[in-house]
Parts: sequence; structure tokens; C-alpha cells
Amino acid sequence: MSELYKDILFSFVRKIPNPFTYNPNDESQYLPLKSIYLGASMFLLTQNKNIDEQMLLDVLKRCRLFLIEICIEIKLRFDFSDKILSSLIYISPKNIFSQEHSNTLLNFVILFPRICNDEIQMQVIDDEWRKLNSYFDLDIINILKNKNVDMFWLDLYLYEENGEKLFSNLSAFVLNILSLPQSNCVCERLFSKVNLIKTKLRNKLMTNTINGLINTSECVKITTCVKFQPTKTMYASMNNEMYDFSKDELNSEIFIDEIVFE
Repeated sequence: MSELYKDILFSFVRKIPNPFTYNPNDESQYLPLKSIYLGASMFLLTQNKNIDEQMLLDVLKRCRLFLIEICIEIKLRFDFSDKILSSLIYISPKNIFSQEHSNTLLNFVILFPRICNDEIQMQVIDDEWRKLNSYFDLDIINILKNKNVDMFWLDLYLYEENGEKLFSNLSAFVLNILSLPQSNCVCERLFSKVNLIKTKLRNKLMTNTINGLINTSECVKITTCVKFQPTKTMYASMNNEMYDFSKDELNSEIFIDEIVFE
């Protein structure tokens, strides 16, 4: 997000030492209207001599106002002075396999005491971190460092050698961090979806059923319900075992009250 913010800001502002403390409403650092970067299409449009000059300046001014508003809204939602956000660069694949790779991850680990506060576990995580930078061959490194952050750490978690997971503690720690929401809007959307699913008429739906419906919705929204193509694993899961409730704790003799939504 910090890179995105700088990219947007520097499209209409001169290069400044610390862009995160700059007020986007400060006109003293603005670029001239015709120097604002709005992409190749807009640049070619500004070269058209048939366009009225005043109309062009008006459009550029409105575009700048839009960019200013974007920067303001981003700053309202993200605290760039936050130590955690500024430290996330540590877990970027490109950073891990570069000369900027830190010899220890402990300064990062202690920022998340609720995820890891055990000294022994910290040492295990740090040992795996120190081994990670020099473990893989160059060809594999070139592939890994171009992966998305979440896919990189998932692949690392699943990586085995002689039946042993070599980076399971480190990758599990990072995946827990990546699962933390930056704001409560994601949680609110899910709660809203639960309320839409578990109505008064469907109040007896079990938690497992609701989880399945929500997971299905999240999976399908990548495309659409019309274009969605189930995988072979999904087809294979459609068997008589899906109706076996003998191992379901919700069907044990101890009845667990379901949440009632009024």
C-alpha cells in the first residue's frame, strides 16, 4: 500500500523526502497541471492541438482533485507510521532473497506477541528464517521471489524434503500475520453475509453449513456462478461421505445452541 500511495502522490507532487508526512492539500509542492502523470492515453490527448486549452486545463485540474482525494482517503485508512505496516517489507519474497535480507526476524516477531510470545518458538522461527535465504538454488530463488506474498508463504509451508517440513514454523507464523485484517470492513462484510444466510426462516442452519455456504460464495466470486468451473477435487468430494454426520460434534448428545439472529 505504501508503494501504491507514493505512486499516486508523485503523479501530481514533486519528489519530496518523506511523502508519508506530506499533506496532499499543500499546493506548494504541486507539479504544473500539464506535468501531472495520468497515463499514456491522457498524454497523447494533451498533444492534440484541436482541444480547447481552457477545457484541457479544467480536466487536468479535476483529475488532480481526484488524485488528492484518493491520497487523503488512503491516509485515513492506513497509518504509515505504524511499525507493523512499515515492517511488512521483511516478509516480501523479493526482500528475502536480496542483499537487504536481515540476519534475524526477531525484531519483527516481537511486534506480534499474541501470535508468538514463547522464547523457544521465537528461536525456532528465527532459525528457519536464517536458513531460508541461502537454502534454495538460484534457479528456484528466481521463481520464488516473483510469487505473490501469500502464495510464496503457502508454498513454503507445504515444502517438504524427505518427508519433513523445513520451514513450517516460520511460514505458519507469517501466514497468521497475513490473515490479520487491516480494518474491520472485511469482518463486517462476512457478518453481513452470515445475517443474509441465517435468516429467521433458516435459523436452524448448523455452523458447518454456514461455513460451507460462505466458503462457496468466496470461491465463486473470483469469476461468476455461471463461469465457475469446479475442480476435480471438488467433484471427488461429492460422495456419500458428505452425508456422514457420525463424526460431527454438532450431532453429539450434547446439544450446542445455535446463534439466533433477530
